[in-house]
Amino acid sequence: MINRTRPDIPQSLRRNSSKWRRKLLEQVSISKRTGKKVPDRYLSKYKKNDVKLALAAMYENLCCYCDSLIGIVDFPHIEHRKPKDPGLFPEAAFDWDNLHLACTRCNNAKSNKWNRAYPSLDAVTDIPITHHLDYYLDGTCVDKTRRGKTTRDHADLDRHELVEARINIATRVLQVIEEINMRREGWRVEKAKRELAAMSKGQYGAFIDYLKRAFPLND
Repeated sequence: MINRTRPDIPQSLRRNSSKWRRKLLEQVSISKRTGKKVPDRYLSKYKKNDVKLALAAMYENLCCYCDSLIGIVDFPHIEHRKPKDPGLFPEAAFDWDNLHLACTRCNNAKSNKWNRAYPSLDAVTDIPITHHLDYYLDGTCVDKTRRGKTTRDHADLDRHELVEARINIATRVLQVIEEINMRREGWRVEKAKRELAAMSKGQYGAFIDYLKRAFPLND
């Protein structure tokens, strides 16, 4: 996970969230009395283009949990950190601060899981994330707090494909760091530094930042 800055609330939420929330909670109340399911149309009003675009820009099209690039071979999901399920936090279904961007795998793994004592991390407000969640050299996560453990477990952040992807990118990152440290100066060093900076902003940037801390550049 990487810390992010949340932009201003999209207009569709600013104008409509109170109305949508009121109608949804009315349906939740009806559902409790009748046992009938809340119609999806009341739960999904947040799926507006301006919300999707704001979250894509905020997360640079990376998953809020695993830092994988999404939107090319997969559909991005609007993730509710506090699950919008009628039995949990329907009142937060349209809260801008509760909406994030996630890949299918993380979104499906987390689903409606919620730990009230140790809730999953928020990439915007839990600064720095590394106080709670970091990495080992083998590409697996290390949870430093119980909230870090909740996030790792709920989003399945040590699934086999993710660990392999981190290991694969680590090979190139360490090569670039070695190039910089061995040559010290020159155009190749500057090129390598630019490559390293670009990788830090891309997929698995949090893991790359860990590698840069574990194998620092020589001054």
